Amino acid sequence: MKDFIVNNYVIIIIIASFLIFALIGFAVDTAKNKNNKKEGELLNKPNDDADTSALDQAISEDDIPSADESK
Repeated sequence: MKDFIVNNYVIIIIIASFLIFALIGFAVDTAKNKNNKKEGELLNKPNDDADTSALDQAISEDDIPSADESK
Protein backbone atom coordinates (compact mmCIF):
# COMPACT_ATOMS: atom_id res chain seq x y z
CA MET A 1 0.00 0.00 0.00
CA LYS A 2 2.83 2.38 0.84
CA ASP A 3 4.50 1.65 -2.50
CA PHE A 4 1.28 2.46 -4.35
CA ILE A 5 0.98 5.82 -2.58
CA VAL A 6 4.62 6.68 -3.21
CA ASN A 7 4.46 5.72 -6.88
CA ASN A 8 1.18 7.55 -7.57
CA TYR A 9 1.35 10.55 -5.23
CA VAL A 10 0.75 13.09 -8.04
CA ILE A 11 -2.52 11.45 -9.06
CA ILE A 12 -3.63 11.19 -5.44
CA ILE A 13 -2.89 14.90 -4.85
CA ILE A 14 -4.84 15.88 -7.99
CA ILE A 15 -7.87 13.79 -6.99
CA ALA A 16 -7.77 15.06 -3.41
CA SER A 17 -7.56 18.70 -4.51
CA PHE A 18 -10.50 18.19 -6.92
CA LEU A 19 -12.61 16.70 -4.13
CA ILE A 20 -11.69 19.56 -1.77
CA PHE A 21 -12.68 22.19 -4.37
CA ALA A 22 -15.94 20.35 -5.05
CA LEU A 23 -16.74 20.28 -1.33
CA ILE A 24 -16.01 24.00 -0.96
CA GLY A 25 -18.16 24.81 -4.01
CA PHE A 26 -21.02 22.73 -2.66
CA ALA A 27 -20.84 24.48 0.71
CA VAL A 28 -20.83 27.95 -0.90
CA ASP A 29 -23.71 27.07 -3.25
CA THR A 30 -25.76 25.64 -0.39
CA ALA A 31 -25.18 28.75 1.71
CA LYS A 32 -26.21 31.08 -1.15
CA ASN A 33 -29.36 29.09 -1.96
CA LYS A 34 -30.35 28.97 1.70
CA ASN A 35 -30.35 32.77 1.85
CA ASN A 36 -32.35 33.17 -1.38
CA LYS A 37 -35.33 30.98 -0.58
CA LYS A 38 -37.06 29.28 2.27
CA GLU A 39 -36.99 25.52 2.67
CA GLY A 40 -39.41 23.79 0.32
CA GLU A 41 -40.33 26.96 -1.53
CA LEU A 42 -40.08 26.92 -5.31
CA LEU A 43 -38.44 29.77 -7.18
CA ASN A 44 -41.12 29.83 -9.89
CA LYS A 45 -44.47 28.82 -8.51
CA PRO A 46 -47.12 28.03 -11.09
CA ASN A 47 -49.81 30.68 -11.08
CA ASP A 48 -53.28 29.15 -11.16
CA ASP A 49 -54.87 32.52 -12.00
CA ALA A 50 -52.70 33.05 -15.07
CA ASP A 51 -54.49 34.00 -18.25
CA THR A 52 -53.64 31.38 -20.86
CA SER A 53 -55.91 32.76 -23.57
CA ALA A 54 -53.05 34.77 -25.09
CA LEU A 55 -50.99 31.59 -25.37
CA ASP A 56 -53.92 29.75 -26.91
CA GLN A 57 -54.39 32.53 -29.46
CA ALA A 58 -50.68 32.62 -30.31
CA ILE A 59 -50.55 28.92 -31.11
CA SER A 60 -53.48 27.46 -32.95
CA GLU A 61 -53.73 24.36 -35.09
CA ASP A 62 -54.18 26.50 -38.20
CA ASP A 63 -50.62 27.79 -37.77
CA ILE A 64 -49.10 24.31 -37.92
CA PRO A 65 -48.71 23.08 -41.51
CA SER A 66 -49.60 19.50 -42.24
CA ALA A 67 -47.32 17.16 -44.14
CA ASP A 68 -49.57 17.24 -47.24
CA GLU A 69 -49.47 21.04 -47.57
CA SER A 70 -45.69 21.27 -47.61
CA LYS A 71 -45.31 19.32 -50.91
